[in-house]
Amino acid sequence: MTDNPEANDEWISEWQPLNPVITSIQSDSDLILMQYTGLTDEQGTDIYEGDVVGDYVGEHKGQPVTASGSWQEVSWEGCGFNLDPTKSYRVVGNIYQSGDLLNAQD
Repeated sequence: MTDNPEANDEWISEWQPLNPVITSIQSDSDLILMQYTGLTDEQGTDIYEGDVVGDYVGEHKGQPVTASGSWQEVSWEGCGFNLDPTKSYRVVGNIYQSGDLLNAQD
């Protein structure tokens, strides 16, 4: 058996994805894929690339508040995500729906 799937029709016909949620994406799609970091926040919510996280302490006037006063976007940097796995985070949104949290810091 070869590692080249195009050279081996049997390999292709036997292959089944472990979680066949997405089988194809159209090039004109508005779908944005976000990679899972392998981490969860303090409430057990999965943390994905593009999420907005921080050291959440509560809300003030309907807006989430952090102890440090800032939020961060979860992103891939170099060879890993920009999160410290020893710290506690809380997902409060994502850059597509809660980008205003990041803009408020500037």
